[in-house]
Amino acid sequence: MCSESSREHSLSARNRHLDDMARALELWLSAEVGVKNAQVEEARRNPSSSTWRVAATDARGEPVRFFVKRHASKRMFEREVMGLTLLSEYSGATEPYAVPRLVACDERRRLVVLSWVEGVQVGNLLRNAVGRGADEKSFRRGLRAAWMVGRWLTHLERRTRADEPAKFPVEPILARISELCDEISGWRVPGMTRGVLSRLRDVAEMLGCRLTGHYSVSLTHRDFWPDHIFVHPKVRRIVVIDFGRCLMGPAGRDAMQFWMRLADLALGNPLVSRSRVFALQAAFRDANPDFQPGAPECQLFGLLYRLEQVCSMWSAINSRRRTGFRDHIRMIVLCSAARKDVKRARRVAVRM
Repeated sequence: MCSESSREHSLSARNRHLDDMARALELWLSAEVGVKNAQVEEARRNPSSSTWRVAATDARGEPVRFFVKRHASKRMFEREVMGLTLLSEYSGATEPYAVPRLVACDERRRLVVLSWVEGVQVGNLLRNAVGRGADEKSFRRGLRAAWMVGRWLTHLERRTRADEPAKFPVEPILARISELCDEISGWRVPGMTRGVLSRLRDVAEMLGCRLTGHYSVSLTHRDFWPDHIFVHPKVRRIVVIDFGRCLMGPAGRDAMQFWMRLADLALGNPLVSRSRVFALQAAFRDANPDFQPGAPECQLFGLLYRLEQVCSMWSAINSRRRTGFRDHIRMIVLCSAARKDVKRARRVAVRM
């Protein structure tokens, strides 16, 4: 009873905070951006940032929309601005590969105002394309979307690639994998035994030893999943959002994350056609010929992605008072996929 009342109190405090921020945001937009009748339509708060969807009217009386983000730390704000600045060279209206337009920013308040993105989420297109009852038109749309995402990544890597290749920074990735393994071991996640985690650490070390050369460095999104990508329905152009985690890093990390997201469409779902998932992966790879999913660095990225996914899923289950049967099934399937990824990565490490 006490926990229930404290939970309701925290939710009401959170809602009051969002309402106060929304009123302050409306006044700031009217003063800095020059819009009128600014109204917050939707507000969300995460540990790293708060976001708002704002509707307003411009100086000509035309309705406009904005996407406003406020970062919790200055470092995150700098990453956001860095990503938007580097990508603003090819974010014009006629370019098929774009990012949202930066309308305004305030470094002191850590606010970024972006133009509203019109279009359909690539995640919805992909999910509609792989169902066994999906028609041929939906499947072709999914293929087109996967191909365009591959082209967007190729364009990004070529435009932001460093002049000289750099050594692959494997130490931070191995440290992060070890940290996640310790966390999972402490939580006693079902299916992720100490033996599995020990083998995972060994495979990661083996892959790290194979990365002795120098690799191309470009801008990496680091949160490149289909729901952060939009396809405009009329002009057929890709627009990518949420550059809050972007950094200069090894090329291929974003491609491997998207590749595994495609594979996860068929994860534990008997209603999904695996042949169509393979076709989507083939279309994505055709558009991005530099991407090699069997390379040791990509396998290392895959292990890191899967561990982060397991941690996120298990923490979400533990944060709820009542957990459904479906969540436990998803957790079992996810841990089974992690064990298969370890075996696949070990074969790659031994073969090299």
